[in-house]
Amino acid sequence: MYRQLPTLRSTLMVALLGVTTLAGCKQPPPNNDAAQAGKEAPAAAPGHLHADQAWTRAIPEGANVAGGFMTLRNESASDDRLVQVSSPLSDEVQIHETSMSDGMMRMRQLPEGIALPAGQVVELKPGGLHLMFMSPKHALSAGQEIEATLRFEHAPPQVVKFAVQAVAEMPPGKP
Repeated sequence: MYRQLPTLRSTLMVALLGVTTLAGCKQPPPNNDAAQAGKEAPAAAPGHLHADQAWTRAIPEGANVAGGFMTLRNESASDDRLVQVSSPLSDEVQIHETSMSDGMMRMRQLPEGIALPAGQVVELKPGGLHLMFMSPKHALSAGQEIEATLRFEHAPPQVVKFAVQAVAEMPPGKP
């Protein structure tokens, strides 16, 4: 019991500091001056960044790309950013955004990744933010799973399993 008191005391101090920070501070924008000056921003607490409902479409052998979709939840008190993705499926996984420009849908790579504001949910979905598995090494069939490792600016990496779905099995609203 004596050895556990410093750990309990430290845990309570960190929790109190977190509550105080939430109560009195406005979150800085993702590219704040402290980060640009080389100072580290507070790290998102492990376990407070979650990837849910990760899926991709079935693709034939020789397909040029495969899309990756999911919901990212940042339940920490600190902003973070998805900065890189890797997968055994592809030598390169890009982070993309689709948007309307001059009446045309355009897709562009986001080299700085995707901002994950504290306490927010960010959805990667067709027609919006998404991942692109470039030159997949093999076909994907409905019912399979593929893995990808998500790397964040502050939080530790996470391995996510993407369920492969047939186009006919897509949930409503997910073309």
